[in-house]
Amino acid sequence: MSKYTKFFNCKVCKGESFIKAHSFGMDFQEVNFSDDLIYSKHEIELYKCLDCGEAYKPEEIANEIKELIRKYKSDYWEREIG
Repeated sequence: MSKYTKFFNCKVCKGESFIKAHSFGMDFQEVNFSDDLIYSKHEIELYKCLDCGEAYKPEEIANEIKELIRKYKSDYWEREIG
């Protein structure tokens, strides 16, 4: 049985190396009946290409990987059935 390895590629430069980057932020909202603020924290997880700096959300990468699987299955059956 053959084994094939395919990596997610950057859409801009076709690079295969990424680093995880996090952005942290907060939303503040004034409260009418008090001097306090309501706030909520945000964390954004991104993967940045080491070659060009293009950033991808984890969902984008997961969708691309699903597409690679779908394409590989299609190509496999096309080769087998011909």
